[in-house]
Amino acid sequence: MPNPHVTNLVTLRLALMAAQRYEVTSAIEGLRSWLVTSTFLETDPLGVYAIACELGLTEEAKAASRATLAFDILAISLDTPCLENLTAKDFLRLIRLHQT
Repeated sequence: MPNPHVTNLVTLRLALMAAQRYEVTSAIEGLRSWLVTSTFLETDPLGVYAIACELGLTEEAKAASRATLAFDILAISLDTPCLENLTAKDFLRLIRLHQT
């Protein structure tokens, strides 16, 4: 399967969820690598982190958490959509990373 070209995190999240549900390994691998491209890590690292945590993508979550160090996560709006899918435990991990 060729690498998919996804232009937004909403679509990427849904595609990854479907690929995981139906165990489409080639799609999962391609989408996981697309998730941590500079396109998404530079524009919405918190969104990438939320998706990675929600879907159990540990390595991608680590990469995204490092990318969030470029901004103050406590200054984000409570209306930020990705916060709805982020558990308190995962957000606390991120806060602790920022404190170190």
